[in-house]
Amino acid sequence: MVDHVGFRRYSYALQPIFKVVSRNTIKTDIMKIFEYERNKTMKLLDSNASQIALTTDMWTATNQKRGFMAITSHFIDVSWKLQSQLVRFIYVSCPHIAEVLKNALVDCLLDWNLDPMFARLKQRETGLSSPLRSLTRLLLLSADRSGAFISSP
Repeated sequence: MVDHVGFRRYSYALQPIFKVVSRNTIKTDIMKIFEYERNKTMKLLDSNASQIALTTDMWTATNQKRGFMAITSHFIDVSWKLQSQLVRFIYVSCPHIAEVLKNALVDCLLDWNLDPMFARLKQRETGLSSPLRSLTRLLLLSADRSGAFISSP
């Protein structure tokens, strides 16, 4: 959008001295912020002595039949304050079967080094209780056997 001639004309009309940056500059800046926030969150999770609970929210955009999953970690810090950190927001390809959901969740666990730490997986979407049971079984087979505990509602 920032490279579009119409946007540049519009920006110039609003403020002639404003210099519109390129999309590559914006992308680089966003990735720097993302990496900074990700490292900050990873340090917070690594310093955590308690167990981590994970929640997943899964929904499908009805007009496009595209699925999205948000994975959030929750834990009590040393000051006894509940911390909640969004660790992943991803597109999940169809079909939304247990194997696909398991792969998305396991990728997140491994990417954030959460596989040996997490305490519970709880799916808030009650309509997915059967797929959740399948996901739980698949996760138990895939996850590190270091005492991870997974439960369903």
